[in-house]
Amino acid sequence: MYENDKGEQRMMKAVLKSKSVHDQGFSLLELLVVISIISTLFAIAGIYGKQYVDRYNAESQIRKMHSDLLQARVQAMEKNMLSTVVVNTGSYKIGFTDDNGVTTWQPLNTLKYTVSSGTGTITMDQKGIISAGTTTESILTLIKFYTGSGTPEYDCMQLYATRINIGRMNGTNCDPR
Repeated sequence: MYENDKGEQRMMKAVLKSKSVHDQGFSLLELLVVISIISTLFAIAGIYGKQYVDRYNAESQIRKMHSDLLQARVQAMEKNMLSTVVVNTGSYKIGFTDDNGVTTWQPLNTLKYTVSSGTGTITMDQKGIISAGTTTESILTLIKFYTGSGTPEYDCMQLYATRINIGRMNGTNCDPR
């Protein structure tokens, strides 16, 4: 029995010795397979990463414009001044008109994702109410953004007399989010 254990030990040593001689690195084939798998994963991540970045940038721009419009409304009420927002296809600017009729304009905000419809001038009075329209519930302005191939959560803005909503276009309507 003792002799048999020594034989098994010698056999195990031989097997381990032979494995350690042959397993000193990777074969070229193994290395190529691993590199191809990693490059495929990076390609997939790049495609989805670009879509994510485009979507984030579009949403960020719309949120910023929404925030600027709300801030203009608040400042109009606080300063008791008229607030004017001029929206062009590639930019928008905000100005405040004092009692003497002098308008002070804030710096121009450039848009990466252009306005496809809804350009023009938006005026807010000293109470923060958007001028135009006859009732407070009708949509005064619908601003739609061209976001390209991305599908952001927000791609339009509805301006009512008393509120400003952002949402997603559903055909011809802007569904508030």
